[in-house]
Amino acid sequence: MNNKNTNIKIASLIEDVFTNCDIKERDKYIVKKYHHLDGESIKMKELGEEFGITKEAVRIILEKNKLKVESAAGSVAHIFDDLCKETIKQTPIGFERLKESMLQKGFDLEGLNEKSFVSCISMFSRKNKDSLCIQQVGSGFIICDSNKRGLVIEIEKQSRNESSKNGYVNTTELSKKLGKAKISVKTQSIIDILNCIDGAAWISKRNVTFIDSRNKVLTRVKKIAAFRSEVNIKRACDAINQSISHRDRSFKDLEPSVLVKIIKLCVDCKVSSTDIIFNDKPTVSFSEIESDIYSLLQSSGELELMDIEEKISNKYTKAAIYQACSLSPLIVKNKKTYSIV
Repeated sequence: MNNKNTNIKIASLIEDVFTNCDIKERDKYIVKKYHHLDGESIKMKELGEEFGITKEAVRIILEKNKLKVESAAGSVAHIFDDLCKETIKQTPIGFERLKESMLQKGFDLEGLNEKSFVSCISMFSRKNKDSLCIQQVGSGFIICDSNKRGLVIEIEKQSRNESSKNGYVNTTELSKKLGKAKISVKTQSIIDILNCIDGAAWISKRNVTFIDSRNKVLTRVKKIAAFRSEVNIKRACDAINQSISHRDRSFKDLEPSVLVKIIKLCVDCKVSSTDIIFNDKPTVSFSEIESDIYSLLQSSGELELMDIEEKISNKYTKAAIYQACSLSPLIVKNKKTYSIV
């Protein structure tokens, strides 16, 4: 590890470039602000209003002085070349982790953010000008290799797919799966990306669940509970790992301990040592819906589930209808149709 006193402070280096650049103070300010070089960004129109000049005048100032600033950075361009080279090795990466990593390599990025960092590389590096880009993920940003712009999108997509199947995604397993598809990415990069996604929640060091996945798990658990206000955790897990209909595919070996962690993130239920308990009591009794379905089948003969749903879904949820058809001893299923015993 480098001694802290030997670290190159990139923000100070940028300031030195502007100090040694022979352009007006106003123009320095405009170039800095527009290109995020002090951590902020101001649009051309706003910069013009600030100085009482037109947007077109700001554009001309930027074009005229950008090359002067880049030229003034000639003596330190190799530092930005090295900084970019080291960053590319770690992409995709979140900025906070990049700051920690670069400090170990002698670069102090304090005072910068994602945009100012990528912008200073673009302006001052000679060999790697356009090698880095920023991609927004949820409410966060990831620094990427410009030649691999689609990688972040693919990782988010695969993460959501896995979470949809399993209720959660394991970052180590996802990294292996991506590797088999010839997509090389470090587990830590996956973690950086998932940390940006709104609604993502960590249930362990390597497992994350998304809000739509949690809702899917909760919906399945409610179906399994049928018309009761609670359900045994182990029974729920066993049932979740089996397909209960063409609309409710099985999850992939969801374990009770993981199920409990997912359910604890849901606001409309709680967990005891043995059961999942719903805050809302069932509003429909099993006998009531069973009686209505029985009467419907008695008058109509055999019906498919979707036909039953169509006729009485104004009174009951599809989940309740399915559970009643499945659990009632008075109703029998023959391939795709239901009839009375």
